[in-house]
Amino acid sequence: MGNVSRENVTNLGNGALYRFGAFSLDSCKRTLSRAGSPVSLTPKAFDVLHFLVQNPSRLVTKEELLQAVWGNAFVEEGNLTQYISHLRKALGDNSEDSRLIVTIARKGYQFTERVTVTAEPGDIEKHAALPAAGSELVETDARPEDSPTSSKATKSPLPRLQLRRWIAAAAVSVVLAAAFWLYWSHRHRVVLSSSDTIVLSDLKNETSDPVFDDTMDLALRYGMEQTPYLNILGRDKVLGTLAQLKLPPTTTLTSVIARQVCVNTNSRLMISQAIADVGNGYILELRALDCGSGATLAKEQVDIGQRNEIVHALGVAAARLRAKLGEPAASLARFNQPLEKALSSSLEALQAAAQGNKLSLAGDAEGSLKDFQRAVELDPNLAITHERMGAVYLFLGKTELSEASYTRAYELRDRLREKDRLAFEITYYSNVIGDWEKEYSCVLRLLDIFPRDTFAHANLREAFVHLGQPDKAADEAAEVARLRQSSYYFGSAIQSIRYASRLNEAKSWLAKADALKLDNLLIRRERLIVAFAAGDRDTVEKILMEEERGKYREDFLHEHSLIDIQQGRFHSAEQLRRQALGQT
Repeated sequence: MGNVSRENVTNLGNGALYRFGAFSLDSCKRTLSRAGSPVSLTPKAFDVLHFLVQNPSRLVTKEELLQAVWGNAFVEEGNLTQYISHLRKALGDNSEDSRLIVTIARKGYQFTERVTVTAEPGDIEKHAALPAAGSELVETDARPEDSPTSSKATKSPLPRLQLRRWIAAAAVSVVLAAAFWLYWSHRHRVVLSSSDTIVLSDLKNETSDPVFDDTMDLALRYGMEQTPYLNILGRDKVLGTLAQLKLPPTTTLTSVIARQVCVNTNSRLMISQAIADVGNGYILELRALDCGSGATLAKEQVDIGQRNEIVHALGVAAARLRAKLGEPAASLARFNQPLEKALSSSLEALQAAAQGNKLSLAGDAEGSLKDFQRAVELDPNLAITHERMGAVYLFLGKTELSEASYTRAYELRDRLREKDRLAFEITYYSNVIGDWEKEYSCVLRLLDIFPRDTFAHANLREAFVHLGQPDKAADEAAEVARLRQSSYYFGSAIQSIRYASRLNEAKSWLAKADALKLDNLLIRRERLIVAFAAGDRDTVEKILMEEERGKYREDFLHEHSLIDIQQGRFHSAEQLRRQALGQT
């Protein structure tokens, strides 16, 4: 009988498989599983757990644990506490009465579960229970010369028959575990249809650095929208749902709010994102949650050492989460442009771009332009910002600057995800060089990959207009309105259908807009024009009377003047025109 030293217990774990409760920890493959199902751990969290299971049933001091995992690097105790917290969550270790990892106040931690270790091939002991430190190991037929470490701890080889039986039993266990894992994976796999929508919540920032707030949200959406496999809920739908919930458009999409949006839009699931400080690095976590139950369907967690690696790490985590959501490997290989290349590794540049996007959506073109300019100063290769600057310049009537920005975005298109690469080519061909045939060709390629993409259908409509095919343009405008039921797209659809002289269909779309309570200047203007084209004078007069007292008064005074010109009432038309200009 001999004592097994603490060092011997630790060394026994090299390349070993540890079992405790329903868990298995493979120290060679560096994986943890529960009942055959993989449990996600960060590398450092794995190292902490590995050291604890190597030293069960004894107090492991904080100093000892820090030295074992981090060596001589300076790490605060608070970081260790955070890793212990993460481990408890991963292990489901929530019971204060029977915890696997017990905190010994002001001293350290104790792993309380009984641990069994299966050593790697070549070790003499193939299946041994790790004893508590200081206990004794009973040996039979011990021969000192056979001991690999000392004459005080001796072991004898297992009989050949017993070894064969053990190998057979182990093989059966492996087969059964694999079968169980396959069955569990099949039962719990996430299956998404093309109509299933996904809501992205805003970042939960658990650091003291505010640069992550808008930056990570922009990057996550970009990463998730680059694949046709996922159908991410559009911002317009999110804003519309917030309005239904009587919440302002600036509301932060916390997990609670995002789940409300998820339920109200009949979406399939939501994806949350969180980042936290851990000493000299960060932990980033992505979760896919079921909208109805709130249960976690898939999770990815990564350790990040450097601040400038965060955008890259987010892209990697997003790709892994997409795989867990069922995206085929071929799709992942094709639609997985690294985020630091397609966007930027500069958090400050992305922050400026995100702030510019917000101001642009709020209607502050001049303000957004300043942020966009700062973004491209910080990173001249930020292609998406060059493209958005082009749109703002065009809105402001600065055509030459718009064309210059669109051209720069086009020149940088090879850095982009495939969706944006084609979109920027479409914009360049239509807004800069006016090559409608090339625009049409690019739009068809984009629609072949993303058949439900609103931008592609809207540009196909534009291409048909320029190619002199009003009926096809009307059909595409109607398809856009079906995909995105907003006032803007409904107004555009009604206008295109009216251009194609399909008045009855235009009336039908006007009725749909009323039923959906969609309203803007274009819809109201089309209502007037359709009534006039149909010869419905009573409706025309009624609309003019109502609108000339409303918020679009100047616009409808102008429309009234045009109607009077067509009817030969030139003096009345001139008076109406002057009123519209505020000259009377």
